[in-house]
Amino acid sequence: RRRRGGEMLCEGAYNRYRVVALRDLPLGAWRSERHLSLTANPSGGASLTCVLKDDWALAPVSVGDVLHLDGAVEVPLRGGEEATCASVTAAVLEVTNDAGFVVVNPDLLLSGTTVTNGIRCPRRAVLSERFKGGGEWGTRQMLLGTLLHEVFQRAALQRDFSDAALRSAASATLAQLQHLAEMYKLGVSQAELLGEMEEYFSAIGRWASRYLEGGPEPNSASHGLRMPIKITRRAGEGDASACTVSVCHLGDVEESVWSPRFGLKGKVDAMATVRIHRRARCDGKKVPLELKTGKESQSIEHKAQVVLYTTLLTQERWGDPGLGFLLYLKSGGMHPVPASRLDMRELIKLRNQLAHSLANGVWWPPRTAASGAGAGGRRKEEEEDRQEPRPAPLPEPIAEIFTCRNCSQLGNCAVYHRAVEEEARGSSDVPASSSWPVEFVSLLAERTQHLSPAHLRYFSRWYLLCLLEAQTEQCKGGRHNLWVLPPHERQAKGLCVCDLTLLGPAVATPDGRFFIQRFRRRGPQGGWGAAGLTPDLEGQGSAPQGCVAVGDRVIVSGKDPATIAIATATVLSVTNEEVQCQVDRDLGRFGAAFLFSLDVDESFSGSVDTHLGNLSRLLSNTPASAKLRELVIDLKRPEFLERLSDVLPVDAKDTVAQILKGLNRPQRQAMKRVLLSRDYTLIVGMPGTGKTTTICTLVRILHACGHSVLLTSYTHSAVDNILLKLVPHRVPFLRLGRPAKVHAGVHAFTEEELCRQHDVRTPEQLQQLYEGQRVVATTCMGLRHAIFSRRVFDFCIVDEASQIGQPVCLGLLLHASRFVLVGDHHQLPPLVLNSRARAMGMDESLFKRLECHAEAVVYLNLQYRMN
Repeated sequence: RRRRGGEMLCEGAYNRYRVVALRDLPLGAWRSERHLSLTANPSGGASLTCVLKDDWALAPVSVGDVLHLDGAVEVPLRGGEEATCASVTAAVLEVTNDAGFVVVNPDLLLSGTTVTNGIRCPRRAVLSERFKGGGEWGTRQMLLGTLLHEVFQRAALQRDFSDAALRSAASATLAQLQHLAEMYKLGVSQAELLGEMEEYFSAIGRWASRYLEGGPEPNSASHGLRMPIKITRRAGEGDASACTVSVCHLGDVEESVWSPRFGLKGKVDAMATVRIHRRARCDGKKVPLELKTGKESQSIEHKAQVVLYTTLLTQERWGDPGLGFLLYLKSGGMHPVPASRLDMRELIKLRNQLAHSLANGVWWPPRTAASGAGAGGRRKEEEEDRQEPRPAPLPEPIAEIFTCRNCSQLGNCAVYHRAVEEEARGSSDVPASSSWPVEFVSLLAERTQHLSPAHLRYFSRWYLLCLLEAQTEQCKGGRHNLWVLPPHERQAKGLCVCDLTLLGPAVATPDGRFFIQRFRRRGPQGGWGAAGLTPDLEGQGSAPQGCVAVGDRVIVSGKDPATIAIATATVLSVTNEEVQCQVDRDLGRFGAAFLFSLDVDESFSGSVDTHLGNLSRLLSNTPASAKLRELVIDLKRPEFLERLSDVLPVDAKDTVAQILKGLNRPQRQAMKRVLLSRDYTLIVGMPGTGKTTTICTLVRILHACGHSVLLTSYTHSAVDNILLKLVPHRVPFLRLGRPAKVHAGVHAFTEEELCRQHDVRTPEQLQQLYEGQRVVATTCMGLRHAIFSRRVFDFCIVDEASQIGQPVCLGLLLHASRFVLVGDHHQLPPLVLNSRARAMGMDESLFKRLECHAEAVVYLNLQYRMN
């Protein structure tokens, strides 16, 4: 393995080659070959030649791309043919329609859902992936599907599909907090959902009686199906033949599978061990079972999802299933879906197209001949720095008026077209909308008529900045270290803890969703010393330095790439001897000798996703978005009331006066300015001027006046520092976020703890909890919480606002009538990894942008301590 920048190049089963040169060779009659010079050596030249033939000749490959070659055939050079590069041997690798696959940017793992979304409209798939932090609250049908999946999985684990068992599973599922939150979002009751779920129970029971071995009707446990005679991964074709299928085991529900071979990932609804009886032969296979709650359509998307899951499972951990099954829960119909080579090839080609668009979001216009001619290395770098990057074109839209009108990405598609494509229409690389149907162009214009040219320019600028930052984040490293670096190398770099074994059995959490698992380091030495790691000795829950820490989200893996990401977990505690985690599945089936590693999931923060999601919300057609656009983009002057008596309730005057006694003059002035504001206030304070005390006091005053307050910052520690000061003053609040990330001093105020205290079991009770707390606290990344689907606060207070990226700060402001930004513009600006994005102004915080209105700024200038 050899590293170059953020990428790892290697040979073997999980090979990674970089393209150093390519040449297209026309063959006439619309046919061509693409000859690639590849290397696994970052410092040297090409080491082999690969020829892409047939449909693969059109693969979206560019110089500099990283490829994975799977099953490529080695062939000798043809007579009179020269190798693409001088250093290669007299043989080349070939990938054709009949042999081999090419995976472009294989370290970008796309979900099966993303790929199937791209079957009808690749643009929708790219936009869905890019704007996945965009705040879609889901639908009733999606919630029903989630509930039925869980009911089926509970019944499968108990191996009991009787009506009573299904009803019991439904009741337990409907009482879970995460489902109650979804019901709160949609305004639907448990009784309504239970009634809809019951319509499926008889069909599920019939399926179990028909196919499940050992079911209530053993004599009919198998059922006739027709499927290809030859079911293998590479050859799914063949004459159909009648056979019988029986399911002898259901397990591994919601199995998470990552495949760095094919650049795919997914969660398989259930893994089923089946027996296929054909004539005198009986084959046993472990296959994916995909559950569907809609009508029994057997659509191309449904079948494609099964083929993708079958492809995912084609590795050492599962063998070669060759097919999967579609199960429609409403009818009980089950259908085999063979994974033919043709289907796999077409889906991987589509996956490559989507990965190419997602990985190459920025287009750099080529330098002119004059600028590059005769220039030295330094001069060339300077010329590159002066190039103006642009967003790379997206795939063409499907442009079908009925489909597009109902598309979840219509808003983002319309804004992108108006802000990016129309602006760059003069470039030949941008699709010409004149070729689109008039009705479709009119639809895009209709969806963006509420936006001004300034709003579209703001989107275009920040969209480009986010793409630049995303490219740097991809190069930085992250998840792909899981399969390109062995565990001991990752541990040496402080990325993981490896060689862990299970310490005792897992203990299920009360709701049954998670398992508490203890891990111990292998070997007689015990502890962390052998890894050069030091546990925290103060009992505050930190992990070994440079490694995992309490509250971290970690990925649980085995030693080889076939067992990466077998589970996800949250670190609960770390001692000299062990790590305790909350894991999303029971790991006991791997055995006591299995060696695990825990890798911190660095990409979980999803910063660029949050940027783009908030940008999408800002440009939506809602009153709250329109007001915020005026303040942030148009820089409308903030308004203030004249008299404090207009906003201070009579019954709160004495309480407020008592609270104000402990403040200095600048702090009291800040309180007054906030109360008089109709839009926003900025509070500026150097270290030691009492910003945290000011925020705490402000929350107390606003609470006394009957206002609702949303308190936020970028980090959990910043939020909790304020809350810890509130606790002695008996101001009740709701702390959102994972308990493992929350300071122990405010655990009693977390959502989980308050739900336990109040015995919350219905969405109505949860609504009382959510809407009964006037003070709610979370980080800027907590926007996806259910409470924000329905609630608007009187004030939003953002601490450390001068260090928060502009779009990140915007999301929660959409859920408040007024906001307060607290910070110090002399501190470091928001962290931006990409130098070009930083030079273009991505490090400008919202705090800095709004300072132009002096009347909104209050300074805390009395300093009590010096750093």
